[in-house]
Amino acid sequence: MGNMKTKLAEDLFFNQQLLQLYMISNKTFIGDYKTAFKGIGLDFYQNRLYSQDDSIRQINWYLFAKLRELYVKEYIEDRNRYNVICLDISKSMFIKIKKPYKMEQALGVALLLLYSSLKVGDNTCFLLFSDDVKLFFPFKKNFNTFFQIFSCLKNLTVDLEASFECHKIFEKLFNILKKRAHIFLVSDFIFRLDEKLLQSLTQKHNLTAITIIDDEERRIDSLLKNRSSFEYSSLLKQETYYETYYKNSSILKKHNIDVVPISSINNPLSTLQNFLRSKRTVN
Repeated sequence: MGNMKTKLAEDLFFNQQLLQLYMISNKTFIGDYKTAFKGIGLDFYQNRLYSQDDSIRQINWYLFAKLRELYVKEYIEDRNRYNVICLDISKSMFIKIKKPYKMEQALGVALLLLYSSLKVGDNTCFLLFSDDVKLFFPFKKNFNTFFQIFSCLKNLTVDLEASFECHKIFEKLFNILKKRAHIFLVSDFIFRLDEKLLQSLTQKHNLTAITIIDDEERRIDSLLKNRSSFEYSSLLKQETYYETYYKNSSILKKHNIDVVPISSINNPLSTLQNFLRSKRTVN
């Protein structure tokens, strides 16, 4: 018997996402994203007259000695960044207990990151994975790429496959990516983590783990775990969703990976914005 197929989300969901992205396109989120994830360097642009708001560290003292006027150096940020947005499409992401579903939350986050990355001109690739890389869109920095990927995702159907081998994505990314990149991994992380693969990847690239949490699924797991009847004995021996998630979160944090938990009861936009602002403060 073949695997079941399903759409990533309904057309109504995609239409709502496009409207939301349009509404934030000229607001603070894009600025927060750009500031939090800076480019790789600065290119000299010009000298201009000093104003009282400028830092004295920017003053061009060579020009001052020559012209006896204060000039400051202006630079343009080189955003030659490489971003990889990875979306988990394994079976556990499609469990539907209570809206919003995990897949909808994850897809909304992935589209927001894709939109923001291309909006500021970062080299961006997008991939879907389960036990292997299922769909790969190569690096592009043209903003029109967003609409091409969006249209493809809207019409895409995927096989529902178990998540046991999802950890292999770390090995795949290590082999695929030749230049240093920032990887955004959007998943419920209900799979075993191979720490050696994880460590190899993070030595070469930056990784942000965006963990999707279904509070209702976690509540049901907790209820099952607390049942003491004999009929549930086999279930009690299994590691629950709740336990797997927290074990993996601990492993990710141990390797100094940013973990952004997005709950089904939280607004993904505000959660991501708070994370970006915290990154900006650190930077």
